[in-house]
Formats: sequence, structure tokens, C-alpha cells
Amino acid sequence: MKLGIFDKYKTVLSQTEHVKKFLDGKRPTAINFEIDLTNGCNHRCSFCQWGHWIQTNRATLSGDIVLKTLPELIKFGTKAITWTGGGEPTIHKDFFNILDKSFKLGLENGLLTNGSLLKEKYDRQILFQLTFLRFSMAGGNRKAYKKVQGRDDFDLVINNLNRIGLLKKKIKSKTTLGVAFLANRENANSLEDFVEILIKSNCDYLQVRRDNYIKENEKVWWNENIGKKCDELAKYTRTKGLDILSEGYVSSQKFVDYPSKCYAHSFVMAINAEGNVTFCKNTKDNPKFYIGNLNKKTFSDIWLKSEINKKLEKNINPRNCATFCKSMQINTAIEDLINKKVNLKDFQNKKILHKNFP
Repeated sequence: MKLGIFDKYKTVLSQTEHVKKFLDGKRPTAINFEIDLTNGCNHRCSFCQWGHWIQTNRATLSGDIVLKTLPELIKFGTKAITWTGGGEPTIHKDFFNILDKSFKLGLENGLLTNGSLLKEKYDRQILFQLTFLRFSMAGGNRKAYKKVQGRDDFDLVINNLNRIGLLKKKIKSKTTLGVAFLANRENANSLEDFVEILIKSNCDYLQVRRDNYIKENEKVWWNENIGKKCDELAKYTRTKGLDILSEGYVSSQKFVDYPSKCYAHSFVMAINAEGNVTFCKNTKDNPKFYIGNLNKKTFSDIWLKSEINKKLEKNINPRNCATFCKSMQINTAIEDLINKKVNLKDFQNKKILHKNFP
């Protein structure tokens, strides 16, 4: 399987009609919305960037509000939803009903989950209604997993992964099945064993992720001990049907070639569990980037009438953002298009796995 999904550059430019509307100044809303259904989580991962916020801002987004909002998003140009967190999406009591309604509206749906709450009775719905399912695991064996994720759920999650993977193969589901593994000193030694487990699970890929908040000296260690190991492992795993995706750290922020403007909000935005529609999906805990709240206004009113939204469009400078902003590929793609470094026609018939931007 070719995982073009992780090439955000290609993913963005292949949405040619949406890009044309954006270039014509028609202000389409994001192709993909990340929606946090809840801040609640049954795990306590040591690395979680939302951990403190979740503990102090417990919230759950009303199922009724979500179902009223989805048709509005479609009206303004949204094509896909990624159900994420915040917390653990499957904790929400209406999750599978919401997924069903979203699918029937014609939206593509992706799910990011720790995988511990996925019951067998929902397996077929998952493999029919999701374009991708990604498990988040931070340990390649029981000991490492418990230490980092704060719960002794390794065997449970692997059993869920194996069961879904087996059914995926049996019914020939097109759902992309993957695992995200945040690698650090606490779990690095478990990576090789983990790979063998995933090969047997019918997984499509393992995404080995870095922690964007570690110190500079740790980045060198990560590149030498994790990055290189992934490169070597990938040579083996790709012969077994498992892709490994990873990227290392740059040595200094000054070496990053930043775009001059942020265009990402026309391609991916977020709604957090408190109902805030946020201009930047990476700052869903920062009120400065909120353009309105769905508990108070409809999405239509927020999008069409929000002056904050228009000011943010003009004033956000990516050079002031985090070094590894997930939207940087989106910004680079649009800037290259504006500067005529690429031709949109070249991407017109490009096929991508799905429209979500995980």
C-alpha cells in the first residue's frame, strides 16, 4: 500500500476544486475538521500535550450539536472529519451513532484512538464507515506500554488490533489500519518486538513519532537511536507488508524554511470538546485562536460573521509557530502554487487514500 495520505503536499493540491475556490478568494471552510468529542480519557500518557488541560477542563461536546453542525460544514466545503482528542473519542456515549450519521451524510471519517474501548460488535461498522483507523500506542510490550500510558492495557489493545486486522483482511475492507508510536527513551527498546507484533496484525503502517517538546540534546539522541533504527527496520518490514513512517529532528529552528503566511485553516481546522471552533487545530487550548462557540452560535454564523476569523487570516505568521507545526506542508504547498513553483493541473487526477490530514 502506498501511503500518500502522509504526503500532505500532494493531499492538499489534489483537492483542485477546493484550492481553486481558495485562490479565487471565496473562503471555503476546511476540507477536514478535527473534532474532539470529549476531553475525557481513560489513559494517562506521560507525554500527552493535552494532559494538564484535560484534567482542568473536562468537557463533552453534545451529540445533538455535532449532528446539527455536520451538514453546515458540508455546505461550506468540508469533505472529511477526523474524530480525535483532546481525550479518547470512543468514551463519548454517542460516538458510533455520530459516526453512522456522518458517514451517511457523505463525509469521509477517520478515527484516532488508544484502541482500548473498541468492542467487537462495532468492528464491521468501523471497517465500513472509516477511511482510516489509527491506534495510538506508546510501548511495544506490556511493561513499556504501562509505564508510558499509565494503564496495563497492552494485551487488550493488541487483541483489538488483531481482531480488526483479521476482519479487515477477510472482508477486504479499504480502511487504512495503522498505529502511531511516540518513541522516547522509556520505550525505544521495545520497538523491534513491536514491529513483529504488527506484521502479524495485518496493519498497513507504523508511524513512529517524535515528541516536539523535548530538549535540544534529546533530538540528537532520537535521530541516532530511533530515526536510524526505523530506516533499517523499514527495509525489512516493507517486504512483509508493513510500512514504517518516521522523520527526524532538524538541528535548529533557523534551518526551517517557513512559508510567509498560514493558509492551513482553509484545509484543516478543529472543534474542541467545549464547542470552540478554532482557527488553528494545533492551538485548541488557546482562546486567542477561537472564532466562535457552537454552544452559542451556529457554525454558519461563526464562519460568515466572525471578525476574529478574518483578522487571524491576515495576521498569523508561521515563523512564530512551533518548529514542527503539522500544517507546514499545507502552507508550503499553497505558497509554491502561488509562486508558480508547481502547476495545479499536475495534481488534478492524483489519487489519494483519503481527504483527512492525520
